[in-house]
Amino acid sequence: MFNNKRWVLLVGGKTELVLKAKSLGLAVLRLQDRKAIDHDRLELADYTLTADFDDTKSLIPLVRGLHAVIPFEQVISLSEDTLVLASQIREALHLPGTSVQTSLLFKDKSAMREHLTLAGISPVVAEKGTCLEDVITFRSRLGDAPVIVKPLDAAGSLGVFKVVSKEECEKVISHFQMMGWLPFLMEEYLDGPEISVEAFSFSGQHHIICFTDKLITSNFIERGHALPLHLDESQHIQVEKLVQEFLSIMGLKDGPSHTEIKLTSRGPRIIESHNRVGGDHINELIETAFGCDVKRLCIAWAFGLAEPSLKLSAQCGAAIRFLIPPPGLIKAIRGIEDIAAAKNVVLKEINITPGEVITSACESGDRRGFILVKGEDSGKAAQYADTLINSVILDLQSGENAHGA
Repeated sequence: MFNNKRWVLLVGGKTELVLKAKSLGLAVLRLQDRKAIDHDRLELADYTLTADFDDTKSLIPLVRGLHAVIPFEQVISLSEDTLVLASQIREALHLPGTSVQTSLLFKDKSAMREHLTLAGISPVVAEKGTCLEDVITFRSRLGDAPVIVKPLDAAGSLGVFKVVSKEECEKVISHFQMMGWLPFLMEEYLDGPEISVEAFSFSGQHHIICFTDKLITSNFIERGHALPLHLDESQHIQVEKLVQEFLSIMGLKDGPSHTEIKLTSRGPRIIESHNRVGGDHINELIETAFGCDVKRLCIAWAFGLAEPSLKLSAQCGAAIRFLIPPPGLIKAIRGIEDIAAAKNVVLKEINITPGEVITSACESGDRRGFILVKGEDSGKAAQYADTLINSVILDLQSGENAHGA
């Protein structure tokens, strides 16, 4: 019975991946962490198994036994917290896909830095630290210049700090010790705007989909994106070449990638990268502008259901803006009805209600909604998204009005 179908094992992730796999005619076996089960439409998968994702010693034999009964061909994850686990399952079952070594290189920011330094590309002064003295010494070597301190493997802008003084170093390292983020990564602060590069790899051939701009808050929370971003010809060539060389050095052969780049005065420099589609609804931005669902393409390519090339042309621009409310007690919200009536809104979500007490945003998970729109080009889409998100007005307890973006 099981051999009459083509099976995929989806590790972690949301129900949307089940729908995409089903649209390709695949049978779906879904593996979820019992501590974070996505209960949305569980019946869509043919079978759903829950397990302790932290106990790989027990999980791998369990999945090996499962594979003996249900011969799934591919193991796919597009979620940051399960990419390494999916690679470990593939390796244990001798299935194709990104290796554990490559997945770990993408996951561990310090290991990635060391790997790039050895390869001689994208030079960035960086070092692991464990205490306050390490940060002080590192800054001293850089002439007491600003430095970035961040966890080795966090995501979603969590724990990224720019420190410019000894007092700030003390405060940040105290916070890291309290959170258990030891050791941590120290990097020289890079000047220039930050962008991301969305790509897809076919058997080691890396195709650039587009460049995406990025707006961030003072504490590095991403508050918006727009694509496709157009760079001047020289910069475009430099960034494309750097990312393609980088992906090869990292050992990525197949599937999507999302690489964050700083366009510094010394040339483009890699901040970090992920062997998955970018977060913040970048997949939906790409689908809006180019008509390409990269997540579905990932599954299709793994099963030989897609051609090994991308011939994409942007039909419009797309932009997203996030709602990041100021701290305080929300008395009332105005402007939601304007968004509901607005044209060219592809997706929207506002998760805030009167009576809530809002604390200061510290990571991407603290954002309270978004608006994703399309426009004639990325610039006009971004302007339109700004206008809509700024139409959401929050009445605070103090009586002051504050815009959400």
